[in-house]
Amino acid sequence: SMSALWFIAFSLIWTGLLTGGAQVLSREPVPARFAHTIWRGAAFLAFLPWIIYGVYALLPDPMATPIPDLPYIGGAAEALSTNAAMQAANEASATPIIGIVLIALLIAGWLGRIGVNALCQVRLQNIKAMASENTDVRADVWAKKLGLRQTPATASIPQGSPFLAGIRQRTIYLPEAISDQRDADIILAHECTHIARGDLITRPFERLVADVFWFSPFAWMMRRELDYWREAACDEQTAALTGDNF
Repeated sequence: SMSALWFIAFSLIWTGLLTGGAQVLSREPVPARFAHTIWRGAAFLAFLPWIIYGVYALLPDPMATPIPDLPYIGGAAEALSTNAAMQAANEASATPIIGIVLIALLIAGWLGRIGVNALCQVRLQNIKAMASENTDVRADVWAKKLGLRQTPATASIPQGSPFLAGIRQRTIYLPEAISDQRDADIILAHECTHIARGDLITRPFERLVADVFWFSPFAWMMRRELDYWREAACDEQTAALTGDNF
């Protein structure tokens, strides 16, 4: 069986190796999209051993078939079975306190990450609640150029940075200071490119690596690099779309 200490130790080593490899492969001047793909791969591979472990744990035990009760091995098989059961019981009753503490820490960390994400969602919903429809700027041109099936709506927020949100209806939120179409075009093109790339859907999954492996500084590095290269890749594609290198 897997202990909490083993889970933490292996995860630290594994995410460290993946981060080191991704850093080597994503050194500039590689294209931003390539670097983003490399870090996406590293984040996925961070979960792979545990996915394999989970699948393996669900497979039926090949030794589960009862051993025929042959006269010459019956007594030995019974003795082995009894000894194994007694050993398992002894190990269970002698669980070291450090294991219990580590399990409690892991669970507390995961609950903490859930709480932080919930607070971020509350803050996002509060910002969206303060938004008002923006009829001065539109994203139609960029949505058409990128072949989006639905043109995102535009809304104004009192202050802050532009952002994209929404599941059924994508909405681009702009600070009230940006009210002219020419000023907004680059931002609208950028956010529409995020939609075309599918970043609104994939971003939460990419950032999940730091939520699950919250105890690993390498997982947080993956998350930071993913955020950086996602924006760099979007900037790269937006520049190609608009002809404006920003």
